[in-house]
Amino acid sequence: ISAMQSNSGSTLTLQADTIRVPAEHILDNSSFTGRDVLNNSNVYSWTGAISKEYAEPQNWMPTRTYPAFTDVLQFNSGNSDTVKNIPSTTIGKLLVTNNTTAILQAKAGTGNSQKLSLNSDLNTATHELTVDQGSSLMLNGPTTGLIIEFKGDSSTGVLNGNMVMVSGPTNVQGVYFANSISSVLTINGYFLNSGSTVYNNNFGGYNNSFVIYGTYEHNYSGSGGSLIPAKWMDGSLCKVTSGIPLPYSTENNFYKLIYDCPGQTNLQTWATSRMRVRDSFIVNSTGTGRLSLGNSYTDTVHHFVQRGGIVELSATGINTTSGNIDITGSWIQENGILTSPTTTANIRPVLNFKANNGIQTASFYNTAPTGNLAYRISNPAGIQLNGTGALTTDFEIDTNSAIYLPLSLSSPIQSALRLKYLENTTLSFEGNGNIAPDTTI
Repeated sequence: ISAMQSNSGSTLTLQADTIRVPAEHILDNSSFTGRDVLNNSNVYSWTGAISKEYAEPQNWMPTRTYPAFTDVLQFNSGNSDTVKNIPSTTIGKLLVTNNTTAILQAKAGTGNSQKLSLNSDLNTATHELTVDQGSSLMLNGPTTGLIIEFKGDSSTGVLNGNMVMVSGPTNVQGVYFANSISSVLTINGYFLNSGSTVYNNNFGGYNNSFVIYGTYEHNYSGSGGSLIPAKWMDGSLCKVTSGIPLPYSTENNFYKLIYDCPGQTNLQTWATSRMRVRDSFIVNSTGTGRLSLGNSYTDTVHHFVQRGGIVELSATGINTTSGNIDITGSWIQENGILTSPTTTANIRPVLNFKANNGIQTASFYNTAPTGNLAYRISNPAGIQLNGTGALTTDFEIDTNSAIYLPLSLSSPIQSALRLKYLENTTLSFEGNGNIAPDTTI
């Protein structure tokens, strides 16, 4: 081994023929691995003293002359700091603290994204990405996207503050996990996925790669952007305020889901995967457009609340399949229009009231839902059927619709409304007859 010192730095030269190991002790049949370890000498704080260029050494304190894959880059100025022209590179950690906003923009290049990879230290107790409460991380490169990539096993991140991604057709921002099943990004704060039309995935990972206790908001001015493939914890919120999220192929198990798209002008269909909402599914607005929940699955919703917009329970036109919605809490329509626009006579989406802890409330606004629809009363205590607005006398069971009573119920429907059955409707008793006199059916 020989070493040479010069004014420009040190040079360490290894020559293969200068190292001799006795044959009887050649690593004792073990492998030899070299690993760089994170240490405080690798911590660089952004100052932007010279410019906004990522690669300028004097924009960092201390001067970042020799970038390494173990470097810890931190933004802690308490200001809004913009860093431009970030190439595909690997670092050890990325920290945003002290009420700082870090705006990261990728270097223009081939493809539509560069990767800022966070190299795992193989310790799940530390975090490769940290955004503290009061701080924000924004990815918004105007021509090329930036992918935050968790690289290696057991890499983790914690988002206690805010993270914002602003994407477009040629600048897809995202968060990926590279071949790392045990890596996790925990979102306790607020995550906004936004931009214009995008037909690429913003996220790459596994079902449990993203664990959300806070809020995820999806807001695109056009179609696109992928819904985050997350594990939604109790207390979390998924909010769709614009754009059609690209489908996620497996069940979406939300805690609370809000659909609020006042700028919507077209039909948006959520019909590609099974959906479960453990707390509340709230539809505030569909603008001048419509939201279709028609699919071939059985969705489960605890409380459903419609405060506006047009909600369709089946796909428009001729259909060969219809989905069910199992309701374990209440179904409340406070405003808007609720309909089932299928034109296939024997296709009926089913609202299945199946709680087992007391009577359920089903309330509808102005009119009963129109179109082919079946109501299944699977709750042993039945339902309380209410009308609001102009719905005060007759509750019409529309043409080709049905009521199914699968249990032996004495009072399946309690209501001040009268049920009015139109043509080709069905009333089906699937249990033993036990209907009390003067019961509404």
